[in-house]
Parts: sequence; C-alpha cells; structure tokens
Amino acid sequence: MAGLEITVNIPAVVATFDAVKLKQVPFALSLALNTTSQLAREAQNEHMFREFNVRRAQRIRTAVRIRPSRKRDLVSRLTIQDAFLIQHEEGDTRKPGDVHSSIVKPVGKDQKRAGVIRGRNTPKALLEQGSKKIGRPRGAKSGGETTRRRPTPFVAKSKRTGKLGVYVRQQQTRAVFGPQQPGRTGSAGSGRYPIQLLFSFEKQARINARLKFRSNSEKTVQKVFNREFGKALAFALATAR
Repeated sequence: MAGLEITVNIPAVVATFDAVKLKQVPFALSLALNTTSQLAREAQNEHMFREFNVRRAQRIRTAVRIRPSRKRDLVSRLTIQDAFLIQHEEGDTRKPGDVHSSIVKPVGKDQKRAGVIRGRNTPKALLEQGSKKIGRPRGAKSGGETTRRRPTPFVAKSKRTGKLGVYVRQQQTRAVFGPQQPGRTGSAGSGRYPIQLLFSFEKQARINARLKFRSNSEKTVQKVFNREFGKALAFALATAR
C-alpha cells in the first residue's frame, strides 16, 4: 500500500488567534485537511490519466482512497492499495513466475492497444488461428481472381538480439486488378513483404517509477493548504453559534 498522511502544526497555526477564533480552529483545520486531500486526489488522477494508457477509467478514479480528518483526529490519510499502481511508485523489475520462463511483451501496435494479454490476443491464440480468408480488399473492382489471406504468425529468433518472438508478414494481396507493382508480388524472394514483430519473449521487464503519488500529493498540500485553511476558518467563524 502506498500512503500519505497530512498533519498540521497546531501551536504554530493558532499562536496569534483570539479566543473566538481558537474555538473554531479544530473544525476549520479538519475541513481544510479534507478539502486538501480531495484536491490532492484530483491532481493525482489527472497525472495518472496523462501518464498511463487507461482502459478502465473507474479503476483509476477510485484508486486513491481518503480517510477523512475529524475535529478530534486532525489527520487525513490518502492511500493507494491497487498492486498494479503501487509497483509504479518506486519502480520494480518484473520477472516470470514459476510456471513460465519468459514474460510476453506486446510490441505490435494492435497488441499494445489490446491491453491485458488474454483470450484471442495471446501469442498461442494467434499461432493457432493460421491463415484465413478475409475477403476482397476495400475499393477493389469486381472480376478477376482475388486471394486475400491473413498471414500466419510464426515464432522465430531475432538475429540481432537473439530473443524469441512472434512475427508476422504484413498483410498481402495477390490479385488481377491491373498491372502488378514491382516488389509487391507476395511470393518468395526479393518481393516478400516485411516482417513485423508482434510479441517478444523477455526474461525480465523494467517497471518505471511513473506513479509519483507521494511527490504529487506533497506538492498539492504545499500549494493549497494555507488557502483552504483560510477559507475554512472564515466559513467556521461565519457559521459559529
């Protein structure tokens, strides 16, 4: 759990207050602490939406939890309990578990966009799909013979890095629609389509410290607390009985 407590130095705050103001200090401090915590949560949420590729917005909006302050307990606590986010606070190195010997890292554009690697997005599912017909290319005229298939992914080792990965040739079309473009025949030899890396198998993956929960919260407290306390004290005095 990542957490932060916001407390105040009461003697320093009330040193110049008269008896009327002094009576309202606990209520005003509690109100200011809770408002400051809410603003810190909003600032952290904005940071997370900028920094992460968010697919489950509600999970991010509710990640920062607040334990509010009370007049007899002038401490407000902000915490994050989501294990996925906590590992981005200080950074970490992720390694495969006991079952798997490698970590699957999405590299292709569609694979990165898919988010969590599961179901039909896993390397195993892609390898089992094989080559399938996917219809006539968009804008192609009727007539002539058309063969358009989704290329079959395959596993290979990179000559440059020596790492295993799942590759696929970029989508190719062989058709009789007119003059054929040189170098785009779809057959073996110099006309082959380029290979695209979809997944790489890594022995470990570095998790960068991108959450910045503590530093963002501390900046917000330093920026807004005095202002919020002044507003809270004015409200407390105006509504005092």
